[in-house]
Amino acid sequence: MATTSRSADLTSGPMLQKIILFSVPLAASSILQLLFNAADVVVVGRFAGSTALAAVGSNGALINLLVNLFVGLSLGANVVAARCFGARDEKGVQDTVHTAVALGLVSGVLLAVVGFCAARGLLERMAQTVHLDEPIRTTVQCCEVTELILLFSHVIHGRRTAPPPSATSLLVARAVAYLQANYTDPQLNVAQLARYTYTSREHLSRVFKEYTLESVHGYLTNLRMQHCRNALAAGMSVLDACSASGFTNYSSFVKSFRALYGITPTEYRAQLRIPAAKG
Repeated sequence: MATTSRSADLTSGPMLQKIILFSVPLAASSILQLLFNAADVVVVGRFAGSTALAAVGSNGALINLLVNLFVGLSLGANVVAARCFGARDEKGVQDTVHTAVALGLVSGVLLAVVGFCAARGLLERMAQTVHLDEPIRTTVQCCEVTELILLFSHVIHGRRTAPPPSATSLLVARAVAYLQANYTDPQLNVAQLARYTYTSREHLSRVFKEYTLESVHGYLTNLRMQHCRNALAAGMSVLDACSASGFTNYSSFVKSFRALYGITPTEYRAQLRIPAAKG
């Protein structure tokens, strides 16, 4: 008894009908995904309230990121499988399909573990960043993304358990906010900052450098230098700008200014006055 083959050869013959038959299941799966999202919105909105519905919508970007990541991987596997199929390499097709399925299963388990361990901490971080100022918020969000990547790396490298995210990024954010608010204080230093953040000087210096790629002293010096340049542009004398910016040693200030900008504060002030005199 003859058997009917259900396979379609997309490498030869008329393409239009084959492409339509191939795309219909893909379109149907997308429609089912949209219907699932609509049902999710209806159920959550009716039985859990508007706050829960807003929470479902707020994580849409993160979910789409993960979904599109695996869609991209599947498209790459399709390309490899198509090349093997076009070359009549049946073993290559089987190896590609098996590898793609195994990768999907392993990745799904890893995402489940990371999501279970990190979901609460990530959601709490998202809620806390709303109350931060815009420049600090961007820094904190970058730190959170870095922390998530490190957590993925921790799980992938075969450790038994994945620890929940630490509060390191919030510690750095508090330190940055305090520095930006008090950098003109000449007594401000790493020890005072460590007391404010309730941590040790060594730990604060280490994590600050890891997250900002700059030491606490370097970050503070840059803040003071920016304030000093603005003060010089406003017509303040070099000595007054030095004192108003939080520097206590004038000679050290001049050396730092020259090291950063290649000229002395006096030369910088003179350059600012030349355009004004021409005007």
